[in-house]
Amino acid sequence: MLVAFLMGFSCGLPLLLTLGSPGLVDEEGVDLAWVGMITLVQSPYSWKFLWAPLMDRFTPPVLAAGGGGC
Repeated sequence: MLVAFLMGFSCGLPLLLTLGSPGLVDEEGVDLAWVGMITLVQSPYSWKFLWAPLMDRFTPPVLAAGGGGC
């Protein structure tokens, strides 16, 4: 259970760390384009509830083991 808890915590940590960043960098006078880029980092984590079950069910060919890599 501890391992499952730690894995879940580490999956949500990037979203937590970037959640308050756009407001902080905007106050420091960072360009609005960079603030938008920081916000884009949050997108995969925000939509994870949609794509995670698909990744569990289907393996993309790029990630398949023995795909004939180097």
